[in-house]
This record gives sequence, structure tokens and C-alpha cells, in this order.
Amino acid sequence: MAGVLLSAIATPLVTRHLGEVGYGRYVFVTQVIAIVAALTDVGLANLGIRAYELEPLPGRERLIRDLLGLRGSLTIAGGIGAVAFAVITDRPSVVVAGTAIAGIGFLITVIQTTYQTPLATALRLNAIAVVEFSKQAVTVAATIVLVAVGASLLPFYAVTIAGGLVALGINLWILRGKLPYVPAFDGRRWQDLVRNAPAYAVASAIGFIYFRLEVVMVALLGTADQAGSFGVSFRIVEILAAIPLFASVSLFPLLVRAGHDDELRLASMAQRMTDVYVLGGAALGLSLVVGAPLVIQVAAGGEFEGAVTPLRLMGGALFATFLISAWGYSLLALNRFRSLLYANLGALVLAAILTVALVPDHGATGGAIAGALTEVALAIAYIVMLARAGVSLVPALSTAWRVAVASAAALGVAFASGRSSGVALVIALAIFVVGAGLLRALPREALDAFRARRD
Repeated sequence: MAGVLLSAIATPLVTRHLGEVGYGRYVFVTQVIAIVAALTDVGLANLGIRAYELEPLPGRERLIRDLLGLRGSLTIAGGIGAVAFAVITDRPSVVVAGTAIAGIGFLITVIQTTYQTPLATALRLNAIAVVEFSKQAVTVAATIVLVAVGASLLPFYAVTIAGGLVALGINLWILRGKLPYVPAFDGRRWQDLVRNAPAYAVASAIGFIYFRLEVVMVALLGTADQAGSFGVSFRIVEILAAIPLFASVSLFPLLVRAGHDDELRLASMAQRMTDVYVLGGAALGLSLVVGAPLVIQVAAGGEFEGAVTPLRLMGGALFATFLISAWGYSLLALNRFRSLLYANLGALVLAAILTVALVPDHGATGGAIAGALTEVALAIAYIVMLARAGVSLVPALSTAWRVAVASAAALGVAFASGRSSGVALVIALAIFVVGAGLLRALPREALDAFRARRD
């Protein structure tokens, strides 16, 4: 949450400093790198955690070396491809150079996250939190310095290099003497790593791409102003979407073990994740729908007024983004790679069709509609896939209808009040919390754990 807060602090500074066109170019590069990262990762980040968790102790050192060599090589190839894409699509020279710089930053991040695998499987979540927060803090600090000195667009692409190097150094210090530092380049072992789950490799890449496809397509199909407006609203939602992702990654080793040994335990975990995620996603989505004018004003200023409607549309689907994280990692723990592949491929096709159909006439708003509909469709596909894996694995949605009633009441009163977005947001959240409490949508187990921790 502290890392999310830091990102929220940095975003208004960057958007105001770069302006609508400059920020659109900035987000374009970051999302191209993100898409290339998904294509070159081929699911190895999560598969590495799963393999390390199940690998006997003597083979773990070699596994890390193989992951370093394979992931590093794929990332370098992907970075070259990203630069080529920027050139082919006739992007400005600053975007081409920025793509190369951002690619170097991502290579450092890939190395760092590979070394983080042992921490994840050992559930050393405090250590991971220190590493990730340090990365975010350095990145934000570098961003603030660039804004303060009035830097042009190009240096902003390099802030991830600074953050990545600090995180890598801390990670290596925590694991000092326990891991090899030299990657291995054994093509046969690389094939074994990728061959173990080719369906998931593709599914993981597609699942990462479809969420970011709209950013690139709005930039290619729309105007520079539309790309900037959509980029701001997307960035806000992307920051919040990291919350369920980080939570699910933290739980993933436990999900893997439960999926391997105890299906009933996995079903219980999936149910608890569903209850908490739908509540958190609805609360944050409600905040964006009601408070969008205030959020955009704070995050970007009056120049980005066109981002209000896209933010409301994507915020309204944030609950689905949370559920996708919970149910997707449950499917992964069950080795349902083909199910993930089919669902994610369908989401990619749907996102592409809707974006092409809506962006030319509706700009940023069309891109937001495409993204929101795709998120909801993918959440539905995931729960259908869980049902196919076993009836006992399907989470009960008894909490969901209670949250929906509380959200509807909050939205109705907030918009009917006619108050400013800030006041309406306070009213909406108050009604939502009271309504969720009265309807017993707040998980008792979580409340008991919070009280025990507080005492």
C-alpha cells in the first residue's frame, strides 16, 4: 500500500510536467515494454516460483542459474524487438530512444525478480516488501528530482534503471552466499523449463497483453490528446490493479502446495480470496466512479478533463480485475494451463475487436469501454473454468450480492446529493461501509484477525 501511495504521489507530478502529449508518449513506451515483457517472459516468473517450490534442495541452485540465463536472453531479444516496433510505427525519436532505455531497466528488473524466487517460496514476505518498496521509493525519488530540475521526456524513461539496481543490490545482500550469480546457458535445460507448460507460457503472455493492448491501440488509432487522456486513466487503474496482484503472488506458494496436495484447502483459500477481493475491488471501483473528477484533477490537472469518463468506466470494472487475480492464480495452482490459455486468448481477441470498433469514433472513452467489458468477460470465463475443474472449487458468491447492494446504494445517494466529487466520495464510502456491515459482507474471519493483530 505504501508503494501504491508513492506511485500515486509521482503520477500527478509527471502528468503535469510532461503535459498531455508528452505523457501519452511516456505511457506508450512503458506499455510497449510491458507487452514485450509478457511475450518474452513466457510465464517463467510464476513457473519459476512453482518449480522452485517443488524442486528438491540439491537442484534449486541450478534452477536459478537456468532461469537467469533463459529469462535474461529472452528479455534482451524482446528489448531489441520493442525498439524495432517503435521505429516501424514511425514513433518520434525520443520514443525510440526511450524504448531502448526502458528495455535496459526491465532487464535489470527481470534479473532481480529471478533472485527473488527463493524469498517468495520461503514466504519471506517482509524481505520482499523491503525490496519492492525500496525499488518504488528510488523510482519515485528520481522522478521527483527530474520534475524539479525541469527535465525533458527522455530521462524519465531511465528512472526504472535506478530503482531496479537498488532493488537488485538489496535482494542480493539478503541472499548473500546462498545463490549463484552466474547464469547458465544450457539450451536443453531451457527447453525443459518452457516445455513443462507451453500452454501457460502463452496464456501468461496473453493475459498480460490484453490489459495493456488498449493503451497502444488508442495511441495508434486515436489522436495524441486522446492517448494522453486514456493513458492517465489507465495508469491510475493500473496502480490499483497491482494490489490484488501483489496479494496473489504472496499467496501463490501456498496455493501451489494446496493444489498439489489438498484440493479442499485450495477451495477454502479461493473462497476467502474471493470474499476479500470482491469487497476491496468494489470499494476502490466505487471511489473511482464517484471521485473521478477529483482524482483526475489531483493526478493530472484540468488539461486532462477528458480522462474523467474513461476513469469512471474502467473503475467500474475494477471488481472484475480483483476477481481475475484470485481465480487466475487458483487455476494456475491446479495446472489448468489450457483453461487459462483459452480464456486469455478470448479476452485478447475481444479487447482487440472492441478497441478497433470503438476508438476511432469514441477515442479514450471507446478504449475504456473495451477494457471494462473485457475485464468482466474474463472474470466470467475464469469462474466457468474453475467450475469445469471441480464443483467444489467454485467460490460461493454470497458476499458479492451483498457488496453489489451496498455499492448501488452508495452510488445512488452520492450522485443524487449533487455535491462536489470530493464530498460525494466521502458520502459514498460511508454508505458503502455501513451497508456492507449491515449486510454482513465484511468477512468475520478477517475482522477477527485484524482485532487480534491490533490487540
